[in-house]
Amino acid sequence: MTLLEPPLRMEHRHGTNTEETSLRELLNVALDSKGMIVGCVLVAMGVGAGWAILKTPLYEADTLIQVESRPSAVPLSGTMGQAANTPETEPSAMAEIHILRSRFVVGQAVEKLQLELSVTPKYLPGIGAWLSRRATEPSNPHLLRRLGVQGYVWGNESLQITRFDVLPPFQGRPFTARLTEGGYELLDPDGQLLAAGRIGQPLEFAVGSGRGVLLVESAVGRPGAEFYVERQPTLRALENLQSALQIEEQGKQSGVIRTRLAGPDPEKLALTLNEISAAYLRQNISRKSAEAEKTLGFLGSMLPSVRAQVEEAEKKFNKFRNRYGTFDLNTEGRMAMERSAQLQAELVQLQQTRRDLESRLGPAHPSMQATDARIAGITRELGTLTGRVRALPNVEQDMLRLSRDLKLKSDLYATLQADAQQLQLIKEGKVGNVRVIDPAFVPVLQTTPHSATVVAGAGALGLVLGLVLAFLRNSLRRGIKDPAEIERQAGLHLISTVPLATAQNALARSRRRDSVRVLAAQAPQDAAVESLRGLRTALQFTMAKNGSNVVLITGPTPGVGKSFTSVNLAAVLGAANRRVLLIDADLRKGKLNDCFRLPREGGFSDVISHQIAFKDAVHRGVLPNVDLLSTGATVRSPADLLITGSAGPLLNDVALQYDVVIVDAPAVLVASDAAILASLAGTVLLVARSGLTRPRELQETARRLAESGVDSTRVVFNGMGPDADRYGLGEYGYDYGMVRGA
Repeated sequence: MTLLEPPLRMEHRHGTNTEETSLRELLNVALDSKGMIVGCVLVAMGVGAGWAILKTPLYEADTLIQVESRPSAVPLSGTMGQAANTPETEPSAMAEIHILRSRFVVGQAVEKLQLELSVTPKYLPGIGAWLSRRATEPSNPHLLRRLGVQGYVWGNESLQITRFDVLPPFQGRPFTARLTEGGYELLDPDGQLLAAGRIGQPLEFAVGSGRGVLLVESAVGRPGAEFYVERQPTLRALENLQSALQIEEQGKQSGVIRTRLAGPDPEKLALTLNEISAAYLRQNISRKSAEAEKTLGFLGSMLPSVRAQVEEAEKKFNKFRNRYGTFDLNTEGRMAMERSAQLQAELVQLQQTRRDLESRLGPAHPSMQATDARIAGITRELGTLTGRVRALPNVEQDMLRLSRDLKLKSDLYATLQADAQQLQLIKEGKVGNVRVIDPAFVPVLQTTPHSATVVAGAGALGLVLGLVLAFLRNSLRRGIKDPAEIERQAGLHLISTVPLATAQNALARSRRRDSVRVLAAQAPQDAAVESLRGLRTALQFTMAKNGSNVVLITGPTPGVGKSFTSVNLAAVLGAANRRVLLIDADLRKGKLNDCFRLPREGGFSDVISHQIAFKDAVHRGVLPNVDLLSTGATVRSPADLLITGSAGPLLNDVALQYDVVIVDAPAVLVASDAAILASLAGTVLLVARSGLTRPRELQETARRLAESGVDSTRVVFNGMGPDADRYGLGEYGYDYGMVRGA
């Protein structure tokens, strides 16, 4: 590109996907704050790791209990057993789960293991519990006395109590036991000394309006170590254990129940679950024994009556044989007798079963209805057999009837005797229909916290927090990041985009006295310098149109890079064989002289106040084809000097001597100096900084300059990062005619 080539105009090509642009803007915000986001993630992960390390680990123990599919505790034989053991009487697993969680079962474990009593060492806050889990000996609680605290421990201290009785008003409130040389001291919840006791001996003490008893079986710790001793109300301890138990059936209708319990003490977990299982088995056996005893009593009341009926039937049968002798029945008679005897036995057993069910179930129960239906069916069949028997001769009928009665009553008596013996075995054998398949063992591995999961979750929360802070900061500091915002929101024309010049920082820190700190001179191939060459081309045509070679460079606020733009633009113009005068007109904080290792005094303020001649103030050849007029002496009122001094005549004179005069002016929104100088220039360039300058600041700058009659719609967007394409720079195309558009 040559100097006389027409300038380029950047036109925004609207994307076709608004959602993609919005997502890209969000990604831009996140990438701009990646340092803060990474910091939040690392801090959160560190906090999570610390929490996982210091958190008291929890363990989980479990048991498996099988409920056998035996509906009744009394497995009776024959029809009576079949009727009693109907499916409707089978208990469900849900019913057994409720029994297992009941106060009757759980309360036995609470009472036997004394779960209403709790002893907790007075751990050092924060890390005491963590240190105690790794300690092998008691700590020394006296080490912290200098800090004004006492009683805290961090070793393997322990205190075992087997009795602690207090009145209900003091239950649920922590007492304090402090070890001494000869035993221990007991303090009430308010810290008042109650009594002193010895290990292994009951300690009676007065508390409130009553008395209490404490029995300490053993203690591990040094004198001065303190423990919190508490007795909860039994009902509260029971309810806490009930809520902590997790009971569920393994699979649908499997009859296998799993009971789980989680807590910090693995040994106590195993003891508690095994005691609950034992109590559950005891109640099940007791319940089945009670059922067997009830049925045994019912059968015991029937046996004498049935025995008498058997003896009566034997007498009648023997009398018949003595009278008529012995003869054989025909085939039909024998079959009728056997069938009738079988049906009579079933009928008697069903009637007995019905009386037993009637005491437990209502008439509408399916078991009762099924039993009544079977009784009715057997009665009908007996009636049919009776009709067939009546067709036989009278002697055969009598023989058949007596034989049938004797067989029926004998079989019934034998059956009842067998059932009674079986019930007696059940009662004495202590056998139920549940068994423990897997007892609880002391767990070794902790279930929570999972360090990896906690750290990962904390990292995710840190990421979310970092993103929230990034978006919040972006909303509070809404600096321009997309060049399109200059035209879209500020309504100004973007004339050039200058990438972030990272090499300039190294030059600014350089201490070499024989070199200038100008990027265009030290790194002419830098991307920022290349962008200023494009600005040089556009500026040439703008000056030709305006008929003035005086260019004023300013910005809304300090720190936007106007001085960087001024000195490097002068350098690239000088490199194109243009004679350039660079004037540092920032009479407040001008420092262009530092770029060339030159003094500030004897400069612009001295010339316009007629303290020194221009030819004596100008520094010739600071760069190829570039002269410098530094700021000059500091003045009290720069604006008054610019108005009353000879700034205008000076600029007119030097404009005739140079091809281009570049004036580096102070920020517009900080002082009125820039507006005064802008009225003397032919071209005004506003420098905006990526991520710093806001659209409203550009609008206000343009408004203030417009009040002075200055056209200041051209903007140089400075400090674009290496990720400029993320902000839509790639969506700008180039065409000719900037002069016409400007």
